[in-house]
Amino acid sequence: MDAVGNTYEKAAIERWLKGPPSHNTSPKTGEVLPNKNLIPNKVLKTQILEFMEDKIKKIMDFVCDQIVKGKFEHVEKLLTHADAYNTTLKFQYSALVIEKIMEVLPDCIKQEDHHEECRKLLVQADKQNSQLKDNQKYTTSLKIHRMYIALGKAMKDKDLVGQHQLELIKLLVTKDNYEQVARVFLELQDKKGLVDVLTEAQFESLVKMLVSEKINEVAEAINFATFLGDHYESQEDSSAAEVFFQFAFDLDKNNEELYAKLFKSRVKQGKTIQGVRATVTRIFETSLATKNVDLGKK
Repeated sequence: MDAVGNTYEKAAIERWLKGPPSHNTSPKTGEVLPNKNLIPNKVLKTQILEFMEDKIKKIMDFVCDQIVKGKFEHVEKLLTHADAYNTTLKFQYSALVIEKIMEVLPDCIKQEDHHEECRKLLVQADKQNSQLKDNQKYTTSLKIHRMYIALGKAMKDKDLVGQHQLELIKLLVTKDNYEQVARVFLELQDKKGLVDVLTEAQFESLVKMLVSEKINEVAEAINFATFLGDHYESQEDSSAAEVFFQFAFDLDKNNEELYAKLFKSRVKQGKTIQGVRATVTRIFETSLATKNVDLGKK
């Protein structure tokens, strides 16, 4: 508001007063202003925000109703209108838009002829999610990735499923939620894709979780730890390779192939002769034990 109580758009009245050319009069009445101070019209601003919030809620309720009825003709246009209001409101209602979309998607995904519309809705949810603050974004991101996975499974699109499983794992490790990481991992079709996603320390936490009472997937842990050992060995990182070969070996002490890989990784690091000798002895003793040889009689 100007000094005599008239309300304008902020940018417009600032241009009028500052110029060029500058003015010291009210553009509405022409009267000379006692000063050029501007005061926010909080009452009007609150009314406008309430109006726009109400519009967003009504639009999203109508969008949900249309989706439930399988009527998608106007959904994209309606979401564009909601987005425009939300942009004006500096994305205060992005979480509301996402929540409404998430509510209707499970039933929508069940309808095979609606899958393309479901994908568009998820793109819109992703767009809104990018505007949220970090403390809000984690939870909504989990929901969006899980919904993408559900859609990918319904569409039998392995690439879509795998892409968002990896994104979900990347998100979960930021909160050290390794129980959920392990559960998503067990569903992964291409576990090799993880080598570009997690660090060595994160892999250690994952394989430890796989053998925990909560998950109890020992065979998966052995196979994956062995794969990681092979991977790090191929990268000339024998130290990391030893960690995972040792982990796998501790779970499968009768596996001569694992012994050999563990021994090789230690030799490559130039371990002391005593350490190498100890490894060789363990390999030899285990080999004899698996053949039922009584060492005390030899």
